[in-house]
Amino acid sequence: LTHIMRHFYGDFLQSPFFDPRLVAQLMSEGFLPMATRSMLLPKLHRRRCVINLRDGGGGGKFGDLHVSKSTRKKSKRFTMTMNQCFDEIVNGCHGQHGIPWLYPNIVSAFREIHKAGIKGVAAHVFDLEQGTRIENQECVVRLYSIEVWNAQTGELVGGELGYTVGKIYTSLSGFACEDSAGSVQLAALGVALKNCGFELWDLGMYMEYKTRLGAKCVERDVFVDEVNQNKLRNDTYLFCDENIQDWKKEKNCKDIIDKIPQSSQSVAINKKDSKQSSIKNSKDKKDKKQRRLSGG
Repeated sequence: LTHIMRHFYGDFLQSPFFDPRLVAQLMSEGFLPMATRSMLLPKLHRRRCVINLRDGGGGGKFGDLHVSKSTRKKSKRFTMTMNQCFDEIVNGCHGQHGIPWLYPNIVSAFREIHKAGIKGVAAHVFDLEQGTRIENQECVVRLYSIEVWNAQTGELVGGELGYTVGKIYTSLSGFACEDSAGSVQLAALGVALKNCGFELWDLGMYMEYKTRLGAKCVERDVFVDEVNQNKLRNDTYLFCDENIQDWKKEKNCKDIIDKIPQSSQSVAINKKDSKQSSIKNSKDKKDKKQRRLSGG
């Protein structure tokens, strides 16, 4: 791609082209496509914030994913669908964040990938040592819109755009316009990802709220290795209900979240609480010793 793209600065490349096939190719290589008004700006973060959804993580059968009790309790107020309101989700992102990078050219590219549905957009696969394309192999990139609705009023109150490469799902941008809609959307999406067979949730750059979901930062080479190992795993699809593969099927967020039992997370939480208690007890003993030595 060097003939149509060059390094811009830091973690960014730059290209004047917004062809959906180019955008899908960049996604398949681990880049997160962003943009200015006139330039495509693919970013390959030095450190990527991800949630491991594989069995055996901090949440047991749900990997490192964590859903708080308060989010679980509030989740019954919302329902979720997928791939029903692409433009409305874009508008919601613009309404909450302005247009920091979701300019019309890149939105058009995302829309074309989204329209491809389950078929997705095929990206080439290359031999990394030889630098040549591998014939008869392709990576299928699919782009999803996630919609969250107020269960009583039926109003759209949150959602996000994201895409998949193999068993990796990457969040692009999202919004929430009702209290708790954002946290519920993330929790329900995380559980749906796990139930549908995804193994890694890519959340892009580090932000504190992501760690509360169970995210950890990994180095660039580790993330790219994950992407390369997933390129040919094209048979994993995202639905609200893994047993009813219908994007129009609306499902209550609590019904989705309740598939991750509270007990499956209690072990990890208890270990954390035990460690914090141990640290506190050690500090208390140290303080008492210092007071004795000082005559306090």
